[in-house]
Amino acid sequence: MRGLIWLRTDLRLHDNSALFHGSSECRDGLIAVHFIPKTLHLQTHYNQRQYQLLDTQLKSLQLALNDLNIPLLVNIVESMDDIPAQILTLMQTHQIDTLYFNERYDLTQRTQDRATVQLLESKDLRSKQYTDHVIAPPNELLTPKDKPFTSQSAFKKAWQGFLRHATLHTLGKIEKQPMMLTQSPALPPLPWPLETINAPWALTEQHGLTLLRQESHHHWEQMDPQTYTRHTHQLHALFAHLTTGLISPRQFIRMLMHGEHLQNKVEVDKWFEILIAREFDMHIMYHFPHICGGHDFLPHTQTLPWKREDTLVHAWQTGHTGFPLIDASMRCLNQTGYLSEDLLQASALFFTKILFLDYRLGEAYFAKQRLDHDFGSNNALWQYCASTGAESVIYSRIPQPARQSEVFDNQGEFIRTYCPELAEVHATQIHDPHMHIPSLAKENGYPQPIVDYASMRKKTLYHFKALNKSYKTITHVGV
Repeated sequence: MRGLIWLRTDLRLHDNSALFHGSSECRDGLIAVHFIPKTLHLQTHYNQRQYQLLDTQLKSLQLALNDLNIPLLVNIVESMDDIPAQILTLMQTHQIDTLYFNERYDLTQRTQDRATVQLLESKDLRSKQYTDHVIAPPNELLTPKDKPFTSQSAFKKAWQGFLRHATLHTLGKIEKQPMMLTQSPALPPLPWPLETINAPWALTEQHGLTLLRQESHHHWEQMDPQTYTRHTHQLHALFAHLTTGLISPRQFIRMLMHGEHLQNKVEVDKWFEILIAREFDMHIMYHFPHICGGHDFLPHTQTLPWKREDTLVHAWQTGHTGFPLIDASMRCLNQTGYLSEDLLQASALFFTKILFLDYRLGEAYFAKQRLDHDFGSNNALWQYCASTGAESVIYSRIPQPARQSEVFDNQGEFIRTYCPELAEVHATQIHDPHMHIPSLAKENGYPQPIVDYASMRKKTLYHFKALNKSYKTITHVGV
């Protein structure tokens, strides 16, 4: 039997379900293929920044697969719509009878998967799909009434129960094929201009495996502050590797479970919470596919009169809002492709609740800039901040930026790093320099605040109170 492995956000050799099963079952030859659409702005998985770093991983994976007599083809296509026909052509050209791939859960790729499977079936060709991107498949983890979970706390309990019976063992080695069906061509150049990214880590499988080994041997309860900081940074890097498919969720969980016997479980529990939230976001995306088309999770919030003012959007994107924590956060994201979860949320809340801009504009910008971008998690972040998503909170989520800044960057070190105009400002003044030292801020070229926080907060509350009143009226009359 001959097989074709369709690789997507799973460009790894180890613990890859489709690749493992394909190599075990196909002893007459195996080919792997990865497609890069030119229309990445229409994609819901990798973005151009991720691909720029993943280019190194593709080269490394191609060499590793060549040693196993498995050629890796990387094909540039105009759009995702071209992929099913290209898969069929590859299978017919090389007399391949079975396609192997790992399931994805966003609407675009699910639609593409169905189209591919149907096309192959019409030609009497087979396909095999595997759960590899999550631990709990969305169609298996449901409420007692067979409904999807919309509460993360209820989902967490069910997910933990599922985990107790889940198979988390390491998949075996990839079988070397007796012969090579074709030679691996040189990888094509990426079809867009490259940019300089001061990325905080490499996006390669080898880097992910190195971090996994290091974390599995850490004694987390015995760390000094410096080691703890490095360890936290490594866990963030590992989660980014999980997001981009360079390590599997099984590998990540096994690393966490290794730390469960240690005295201090706070860090382990924190990362389990983050992992569970990721899977919850995937399940929401699967069961409520309308969110993949730019729609609110909550239907009644579609009437919110969001603004789409280019001047405000540009100031936020470039880090020139006049609010130091927000500006430092956006400049950091632009330069490095990465921002911590707290600062991502602070920036998104500022965009939606203070500027009252359409969250879809901010969501799209994060999708282009983040090296750890994943549609499900990114959409959940923005819909939560906009109070249009699952478990959204309206009135309490309008934070004061200066107070947030005091909490997240008390000494102003992060702000000084990315806002050099404020490098000489004291920690007690840096969170609101225009109030404390307006002349110095102006002299050094730091921008004036683009909006007045107090008045914008009142306007946001007005819109949400009106929405709430309207929703209660509609619910009361049974419409």
